[in-house]
Amino acid sequence: MRLGTEVHLPAAAKAAPAPSAHVTVAVNVIRVRAWRLGALIFLGLVVACVASPTRTGAVPTTVSPEPTISDTPRAAGETSTASSARLVTAPTLNGRQAVYRGAEIGFVAYPSGTFAADPGANFDNVDAVTVTRGLPKLRGSGGVTYDAMSKRWLPVWAWQLSPDGLSYAYVELILAPAPAQPGPRGWIRNEIHVVEIASAADRIVWTGGPGDQYRVAAFRPEGIYLTKGCNAGCSPDIGRLWRFDTATAQVTTVTSIQADWVITGEYAYGFEGDPTALSTLNGPLLRVDLINGTVTQVMSSGPRANVQAIGPDGTIYAELLDPEAGSGGRWLFAVDSQGRRQGIAVVPTGYLGIRRPVADGEGLWFADGRGLWLYRTGSGVSLMSHETVVMPAGPLLHA
Repeated sequence: MRLGTEVHLPAAAKAAPAPSAHVTVAVNVIRVRAWRLGALIFLGLVVACVASPTRTGAVPTTVSPEPTISDTPRAAGETSTASSARLVTAPTLNGRQAVYRGAEIGFVAYPSGTFAADPGANFDNVDAVTVTRGLPKLRGSGGVTYDAMSKRWLPVWAWQLSPDGLSYAYVELILAPAPAQPGPRGWIRNEIHVVEIASAADRIVWTGGPGDQYRVAAFRPEGIYLTKGCNAGCSPDIGRLWRFDTATAQVTTVTSIQADWVITGEYAYGFEGDPTALSTLNGPLLRVDLINGTVTQVMSSGPRANVQAIGPDGTIYAELLDPEAGSGGRWLFAVDSQGRRQGIAVVPTGYLGIRRPVADGEGLWFADGRGLWLYRTGSGVSLMSHETVVMPAGPLLHA
């Protein structure tokens, strides 16, 4: 599967109470790379310290405090031995978190750590778009988001919502007529849509040719930020960043630097390199000012690094294939505003942890085959739920 490929979502089947907080959460199950979903394995972590991967339910009250790594800040770009953070007792949290588990979408409740599917997360796949079954029917593409403001699930990523939360943007690939003989269908054009959530009014704001395989990277006051997907052949400008001005209907280039960009606030972050070829993602970690285009180097990097999430405090969470991490395994790490990094967890070769783990005020949420974990700066990693085969989908919604 190539970067930008749309993955349609199955419907949920079980009931779960809806969160009460006015927060939007997104199911991060689209835009995955062509690696196999597998377990994050902590370096030196003894399996006996946690439950069997097949167990589900509440977390243990105590866990081993080993292994540990130094919290001493490192200079920007300094190579260090990849290691997991200290394993600590799970904090007591009260609330729910949206997750994707196999064919189900729903919420994990805390402090119990148990999962319940939400019957409201039902969708139909119509050609290249996802359509809600709930009324009014909403169309979209990219992912699935629970929007607490409207108290319903939306067929887009959270970052595709407008700043006021009243509308969202999505891109639709208009497919060519089905061929006479069985075979793949190409597409004839690319459209950018803006949808009003309350009324489901859907308007086309831009139309391009089949080569314009745009994806929505963010919806901000000054416009809709776009990257390019790679569904069937990659264009030479893959990994660049554009802005669509909703007032003038013009698409302009923000930066021609190639990266797998992650946008938060007024900045885009990414390791320079072609996001469709991991071996090229060996450039420095860059920050691009979306308003004036200024590019700042945050830190240098080894090969195959990409940004996963940005915390509210500005901490950058990334993934790096580090030669010191055993047999070529990638590892998760945090980077502060000074370019200093801290190892979090090791990901062995051949496995994908979670595409874009979720960062919120609690820390970094990520999952492996044994459960759902929370990393807190200055504390360590805690096992929050034994629910297996889950993907964290958004921030904690406090009760």
